[in-house]
Formats: sequence, C-alpha cells, structure tokens
Amino acid sequence: MNMLNGRRASCAGATSCSSWMKQLTSASRQGHYGRVLHLFFTHLQSGDGGALDPHPAAVPTALRACSRLGNAFSGRLIHALVLTRFPSLASDAVAATALLDMYGKCGLVASARRVFDEMPRGDDLIAWNALLAGYARHGLPEHALVLAIKMRGRGLRPDLVTWNAVVSGFALAGDDQMAEDLVRAMQDDGFRPDVVTWTSLVSGSVVNFHYDRARSLFRRMMATGILPSSATIASIMPAFANAADLKQGKEVHAYSVVTGVEQDLTVSSALVDMYAKCGLVLEAHQLFDKMAERSTVTWNSMIFGLANSGHCQEAISLFDRMLFEGARPDHLTYNTFTNIEQ
Repeated sequence: MNMLNGRRASCAGATSCSSWMKQLTSASRQGHYGRVLHLFFTHLQSGDGGALDPHPAAVPTALRACSRLGNAFSGRLIHALVLTRFPSLASDAVAATALLDMYGKCGLVASARRVFDEMPRGDDLIAWNALLAGYARHGLPEHALVLAIKMRGRGLRPDLVTWNAVVSGFALAGDDQMAEDLVRAMQDDGFRPDVVTWTSLVSGSVVNFHYDRARSLFRRMMATGILPSSATIASIMPAFANAADLKQGKEVHAYSVVTGVEQDLTVSSALVDMYAKCGLVLEAHQLFDKMAERSTVTWNSMIFGLANSGHCQEAISLFDRMLFEGARPDHLTYNTFTNIEQ
C-alpha cells in the first residue's frame, strides 16, 4: 500500500483522525510535550499495514514538542520518517521551518543549516530567524550577525525578532558593548527595544556574572516604562541574590504575585533561590511548599539554602523527600549533600 492509500486508510474515519489531531493540539497547548510525542509515535504505529502517514499539521506539532523538551533523538527520528516515508512533507515550508527550529534549539546548528540550505525558497523570514536564533543561542553570535546582513542582500528586512536574537547572542557571549551597539542600531532601523530585548541584556549580564550591570539594566528598563515578564524576573533574581538586595527582590516578588506570574515554575524557582541565598530560609520554604511543581533546580536551591544557613538536618530531610517524590538529583544536589555529611 502506498503512502496516499495509507493516509486514506489512516483517516478513512475522518472523525477518528480529527479526534487524534485535537488530542495532539490540546496536549501541545497545555505544555504536555511528552504526551505529544507519545500520541504522535503511537499513531504512526497504529495501522495494520505498518506506520501511518500523519496529518500534515502533526509533524510541526511534534517537532515543536521536541524543541521544548530538547529531545534531539526524537527530532532526528521524525526527520528520518519524513525523508523516508513521507517525502511530500519534506518540501512543506511549515514542517521544514519547525525542523530547522528544532535542530537550532537542540544545539545542532550544523543540522539546522543543512535543513535551511535545502529549503526550496529563500524568502521565508521565519526560517531565517529560526536559523539565526539557533546561532545566537549556542555561542555563535557572529554567524547570526552575518546571516542578518545576508538577509538584506536577499531583499528581506530584519524584523524585531531578528534584532532581538542578534542582541541576545552577543549579550550571552558577554560582549556587552556589541549588544548595546546593536540596540542602538535596531533603534536606527525603526524598532523600539521591547521586554524581550531588555530581558536578553539582563540575562546576558547575569550569565556572565555582571550582576551590578544586570541590576542597572533592570532599572533602566523600568524607567522606560517597560514592565518585566516572567522571563525577566527569573533572569534578574540571581543578581538581587548576589547583592543581597532584598528590598528590590521583594518588590519584584510582590509584582509577580499581583500579575500572577509567581506561579510560573522558573519565576517561583528563582524566588526560592533568591530568598535562600539571602538567608531567609523560612520565606524560601514557604514559597517552596506552595509550588505545584518543582524542578531539580528548585530542590537544589532549597537544600543548599538550608545547609548554608546551618539547618543541616532539615536539608538532609528535604533530600530524602526529594527522592521520595521522584525528583531527580543532579551532581549539584550530591555535591551539597556530600558537603553536609562532611
């Protein structure tokens, strides 16, 4: 049976196919990316004649799940399936861009570039931005800048997404001067720095341990009337913790409560870390206990905060609780636990 017949077989019950696609879309919108991949691969193997041809929108959805999970293995598998079993999707612009984006976000920029070079048209701004962001995110800001310049040569005008990606790349690389120069250049090009721009600058400073600069940038952002997003808050908290700037840390915490972003995992984890590092273990523990879910980073912050404040027995108990609840310790967890026992 050829693939066209396979599709007719798989979607002979249009209601069944539509129902499956709705489940896939719903899982993706709710952030249940592991379920997205489970549904996708289960569907492919659900036919009597072997792997079924997926709904065209399913491939980009599954690839986006791989991007969010950093699951390059599943992403490569989907790519192989497209090339060997569903070649018609290889020329689909949406699927190709999702594939490019997946490779870029998983750090496989050479693979992303190959997908980009094989795309039939070179005027898709979204595809250019996806490749450019991959370069910027993984330590190749110069490549991102060269690509942005090439865009103009192809008659494509960089948009705000393009500019933000290049700014972010240089900020993360610790090239503060170049990042600031690019912000001025984007303004000259008619784009006003937005919260993403400022967050990139703040995050870059924090990643490179330029905490005073990060706090200064945060104040400048607020002075321009731009309010922080959840990503901004999560990025700036280590700078407040390092400077023991509880006043501003608490002010931003209050803002996160009012705006509802305190529930965001990255925000609540950053707040726990800030309070713990400032020695306010009670406040950190209260926030920790309120969290609906916790990452390994959250557990580590709380365990380290307790141990660093002399509450060693509580830190050990929390480590036991971490294991009991099925959380996965990493090398930082074990390092902290080893130091406690010594």
